[in-house]
Amino acid sequence: MGASAARVVGVALASVAALGIALAAITWLALESGGVAIVETHAENGSIRSTHVWFVEPERELWLEAGGVAIVETHAENGSIRSTHVWFVEPERELWLEAGSAQNAWFDDLGRDPRIALRAEGRHGDFLAVRFEDSSARARIRALLREKYGLRDRWVGLFVDQTRSRVVRLDPAEP
Repeated sequence: MGASAARVVGVALASVAALGIALAAITWLALESGGVAIVETHAENGSIRSTHVWFVEPERELWLEAGGVAIVETHAENGSIRSTHVWFVEPERELWLEAGSAQNAWFDDLGRDPRIALRAEGRHGDFLAVRFEDSSARARIRALLREKYGLRDRWVGLFVDQTRSRVVRLDPAEP
């Protein structure tokens, strides 16, 4: 791996719980991909003030997208097709996606035009998106995503406030 191919992912952590999760995830990443984990702790008067964790490896996204990733295509405001990689779950034969926040571009696209195309694990098709704002649907889908993606989900949770996520159900489009 050349230094030019590497990327550095860093995060500042103030809580001990977040530090434990980050260290477990980074250790696993480093072992699996040959990357390097760097941890820097700043102490003040004998207590941890902050901890910075960096992970250096060539393709971090390969780990996050190691399986169970869908490619969705939405219609951007300028009329172009926006292609985005997202996680999905299929409870009770329904297809659900999650946007990290209401500001995600692909989620915003669906507010203007609910048409969406999806390709995932041998599955593809055209759908109509139904955006859900209620907390009960979000909590149900969030729990299923946490179960499906495990450590990857916990890793993303260090960077993204998952309490602000939004969920989308995909209904088959009429032919």
